[in-house]
Amino acid sequence: MSVRSTGKAPVILLDPGDFTPAYDYALQAALLRQGVASLHVGKCGFDEMEPVGDRLDLFYPLAGRLGGGRLVKGVEHAVGLARLIARLGRLQPRIVHMQWAPLPPVDRVFLPFLRMRAPLVVTAHDSNPYNGNGSPLMKLGYGGVLRRADAVIVHTRQARARLLQAGVSSEKLHILPHGLLHPPRGEGRRQRVPGEPVR
Repeated sequence: MSVRSTGKAPVILLDPGDFTPAYDYALQAALLRQGVASLHVGKCGFDEMEPVGDRLDLFYPLAGRLGGGRLVKGVEHAVGLARLIARLGRLQPRIVHMQWAPLPPVDRVFLPFLRMRAPLVVTAHDSNPYNGNGSPLMKLGYGGVLRRADAVIVHTRQARARLLQAGVSSEKLHILPHGLLHPPRGEGRRQRVPGEPVR
């Protein structure tokens, strides 16, 4: 686990699987430009993009090293959330911003504990979860995550309409479109070593 944090982090950026590194980078850089400290919490061993601020590698330490299957990742996801909740008392965030809920039935269990520490904002990058192909349990869990959040960010009016139909309250929904998410040349990207496999 790597930690590069020197104190309180008003904003926790939670992307357990580091699914959206360019978005995370852009958001953390924008917060930094506004003078807001943040802590990006993600998976152990992630090195595809240099963080622009503080980072905590907390999720999937075994699955990342051993290539664990769904069961291992599921258990590690729950353990990672529990470890994060334990740290939030010391970090005293003003907001926990969850980028993805990769295991919604488990995420729903931990949301009340996250919300006890700080308001929870969820970005719904995918308003049609799993492109409509997820299991009923996963879809139900995803909707529950969004309905339990204090605020939900979507990127389009279509996504907002879809989530309204799914029962997310209109007062919680906020449209924040995003543009291109490429960091400036030479910034944020880890240089690939010659001969290293392309990921």
